Amino acid sequence: MSMGNIESYLHVVPENIVKKVVGKKIYDAYQAAYKAATSDPSECTDDDIKEAMDNDNLVHDDDASEAWNTFVEAYDRISDKFKEKTGLTLCAEYTDGDGDCYDDLRDHQWYWYIPDSQVIIEQLTPAAAEFQKKYGTKKSSAIELNQRFSRFG
Repeated sequence: MSMGNIESYLHVVPENIVKKVVGKKIYDAYQAAYKAATSDPSECTDDDIKEAMDNDNLVHDDDASEAWNTFVEAYDRISDKFKEKTGLTLCAEYTDGDGDCYDDLRDHQWYWYIPDSQVIIEQLTPAAAEFQKKYGTKKSSAIELNQRFSRFG
């Protein structure tokens, strides 16, 4: 790790598992809303969404564009459905390219993840264990533990 970076980990949930849990209709609506919200970089970018998420400000705003509000609603639907089906909170993280050569996650990409408070590295919480049992397979895990990425501190 280089000086100034803080090593971090995400408990990544692969996109295909998120889609399986929440259903194709909800997931496709989210994807369409995301594309519409970010289609005009002068209006909204991945960095804008990440900043709103980091500041707990991903909310409906009467002064924002219709595309932004539709995206917020679609994100809320996907999060709510995931929580309803699994008992776990689903979050999104955008890796912005400020990492280093040891990162497992690629730059400039969104990842779905479950927060540390709900997945313990040494032992899964009961809800995480049930999710792993229900959606994991012999070939792949539903929760990819310890996906490394860096943030400047």
